[in-house]
Amino acid sequence: MSFNSFDNPQLKFKKRSNMYSNSTGTNTFYPETLSAYSYSWWQYLKNFNGTLVFNDYSYSPSTSSHQWKLESLLKELNIKIDLYVNQRQSLSKGIDVEHLYEEHFKELERFENVKLGEDKRLNAFNEAQYILTKIDALRKYGAKCSKERQKEIQAQVKEREKRRKEEQRAKYLERKAKVKALEPELKSLDSIDLGFSKLSDLNEVNINQ
Repeated sequence: MSFNSFDNPQLKFKKRSNMYSNSTGTNTFYPETLSAYSYSWWQYLKNFNGTLVFNDYSYSPSTSSHQWKLESLLKELNIKIDLYVNQRQSLSKGIDVEHLYEEHFKELERFENVKLGEDKRLNAFNEAQYILTKIDALRKYGAKCSKERQKEIQAQVKEREKRRKEEQRAKYLERKAKVKALEPELKSLDSIDLGFSKLSDLNEVNINQ
């Protein structure tokens, strides 16, 4: 099947420009180079030395619509996608692995958290190692991340994790202070005849309900 012999309901072939496009021109696919763009600048399909890479990152609702419409067209044209990636960066700038390193270091932080329990820590370690294998597989397509940048990403992840724990601790102390402030009111219930001999009896009833 030649490219120009097929029209998709969502993407029409433009013979003059030799490309497929939607009615507004915001979703374009160039069959000769196997490249596709959302809004003319965000490339989400690219041929990397014979490997067709599709970026399925949900950049926006409209771009998500562009992506699934192109996938439908590619199936009709019997064009196989070799690799899916999920990155905010346009494929025109190459394959981004920084977000994968971020996920890797997040899992390592979980692994180092002794409060999680052995099973969860082991799962986190295995996931961290699996992400490294994904990164290695992407290197042959030109994906790069320097050692210095990796250290920066790890430091950022550690700082975010530190802030998260501090915020959790602050919320816990706030709740604890509110409960403590209510203690005088709870103790005053002892002086009210509710059929309970003491406050501990009331607590036992609440627990057993």
